[in-house]
Amino acid sequence: MPDDEMGRPPVNPRRQELEQRLAVMETKARDLAQRHGRLAAGVALGVAAALGIGMLVYRQSQKQSVVRRMRSSIPDAAWELPEELIAQLRTQLQRAAKAI
Repeated sequence: MPDDEMGRPPVNPRRQELEQRLAVMETKARDLAQRHGRLAAGVALGVAAALGIGMLVYRQSQKQSVVRRMRSSIPDAAWELPEELIAQLRTQLQRAAKAI
């Protein structure tokens, strides 16, 4: 008898067959887990991309024009100023714009 087999009991053929089946099942389970993991990652990326695009579209549709934002920030009483005062303000703003 060789030295390496001295401490081991004799190999049972049924046990060997069960171990082979178990190894095959483990390999299949590992392959399925990897496949499902890749599928889950793909789905997560797709959902994240769709959510990002949806948020961009929503924000774009909610944006107001500069004129609309300016009009909403200035009280209504300011829009009803006399024309002379508006003309004076306009000239002052033009001078300030040229200085910049």
